[in-house]
Amino acid sequence: MNLEPLAPYLELLCKFDRPWCIGGGWALDALVGRATREHGDVDIVIWRADQVSFRAHFSTWDWQTFVNREARPWPPGAFLELPAHNARAIREGQELEVLFAERDGDSWWFRRDPTIRMAAEMVMHQTNLGFRVLNPALALLFKSNRLDEKDRHDFTLALPHMAATDRKWLKQALLKSSQSHEWIAKL
Repeated sequence: MNLEPLAPYLELLCKFDRPWCIGGGWALDALVGRATREHGDVDIVIWRADQVSFRAHFSTWDWQTFVNREARPWPPGAFLELPAHNARAIREGQELEVLFAERDGDSWWFRRDPTIRMAAEMVMHQTNLGFRVLNPALALLFKSNRLDEKDRHDFTLALPHMAATDRKWLKQALLKSSQSHEWIAKL
């Protein structure tokens, strides 16, 4: 498997002039340079503050957001506040999902626990593949609450490729949110 399924998304996003990156399992596969499993979707991560520009850039798409798993329209110009943290769009059979990253000045914060923070400049990593991905520590933190087979696969895959500082950060974040998490001992 290769990263070819990302190509249409990268093409769509190349003209969006605000910071964005690939998130989720694809971010971790990009870390190792190849697809290692099937993916149900492609997560695009942007700063929450850039969402109106993002929505305008993709104005011909049919957008919905989700609050408590209930779909709601995302009209042009509308700014989505928490608890809305993502939106999906469809156009001509193609689907696009965007996740909003929270930011307070120079600091990203975790929407599930605002005391968990990271320097904003560390959130999006440039790859040697020509696009940015979500910091693997953040991708795994978001995956840490489900722990299904694909999340465990992603953790095992990413761990040897992560910088020591990212492993340490993830361990501290997991200790804050769940002191008995199974990944802590491996970090």
